[in-house]
Amino acid sequence: MNQVSASSSQTPLVPICRPRRVDGLVCRGRDRTIDCVHAHGGQRRRVCIGVALMNPSKLVILDEPTAGIDPKTRHQVWGLLKKMRLSGKAIVLSSHSMEECEALCSRIGVLVKGRLVAIGASQALKTRHADNFFLHVSLNSLSDKNHVVNTVLTTFPSGTLATKREDALTLKFKIRQRKEDKVSALYEKAQTMASSLPLKDFILIQASLEDVLEILNEEYSGKVL
Repeated sequence: MNQVSASSSQTPLVPICRPRRVDGLVCRGRDRTIDCVHAHGGQRRRVCIGVALMNPSKLVILDEPTAGIDPKTRHQVWGLLKKMRLSGKAIVLSSHSMEECEALCSRIGVLVKGRLVAIGASQALKTRHADNFFLHVSLNSLSDKNHVVNTVLTTFPSGTLATKREDALTLKFKIRQRKEDKVSALYEKAQTMASSLPLKDFILIQASLEDVLEILNEEYSGKVL
């Protein structure tokens, strides 16, 4: 593929998607002389993305846009898509990559068994469907385990020990966030507790978008939708 260009009869391209930039995205080095029929999956996908980016339409629909693409090109694609969105284009994409969804999407819809069961911003979905935090603590010794577990569960009555291995030196606790609990208060409580325990390290993190998907899948997979 020697050149990606748009017909002069089409609507003028958005500046961020002018041919030179898209050409640089889809055609690099030896790739420029390869017939698309003989190109590998990643090369063909770059060509498809380039064609989509050149489209003057206000709506762009992409299916797994960066699947099979190397990390460098993936971030180039993300950069272009972000600029396209800021320019006023509407972008609808499907993806199994939660990193991609959080990087690109202002709103995320979750499909279970072909039905849309939830939609909203990433943070809104986490707050609405996964009111959990996860506390990870690293022990100095297994002899400290019982004391640490008892202290954590006393400090966080809504918590449960998620780690099943008896010989694990890193423990994971699932802590349910009550409506009256402020995030800042949870972190402060965890910090105070950790300072009184024989720990190597600890971290308190909110449930991820991946956790939201698992929760929604469990909730709706057994239902007739």
